[in-house]
Amino acid sequence: MELTLPELSLSTKQVGSKNSHHLSIEPRKTINFDEIVENKGYSLIHDGEVQYCFVRDNNRVPEGFEYVIHCDKQVTVNSFDSVKLKEWLKHPNKIHHTPAEVRESWRNKFHFKEEDIVSSL
Repeated sequence: MELTLPELSLSTKQVGSKNSHHLSIEPRKTINFDEIVENKGYSLIHDGEVQYCFVRDNNRVPEGFEYVIHCDKQVTVNSFDSVKLKEWLKHPNKIHHTPAEVRESWRNKFHFKEEDIVSSL
């Protein structure tokens, strides 16, 4: 069986402005799996060594999972192809910084080198 996982991204909109920021961290990914383990409130899918946890209630994320995805209904063998995967709740590459913090971390990190027209450099 196959399931396409959502893109991991960070999107923000500046208050009082039409500007928005979208940072793609990881693209959509298709995983292959053989079984779905159903538990109360969540389902588990194994793709090799990686274990994905799917939850309906984003306020009840079980402990001990690195990859947790919020979905609209319980992931089962009969419904996995019709489940809407909404967002990543937990992911090892999920950035926990605001765009302002990232932008500030780059301040004074670049050095301008002027073009040398005489030497063609």
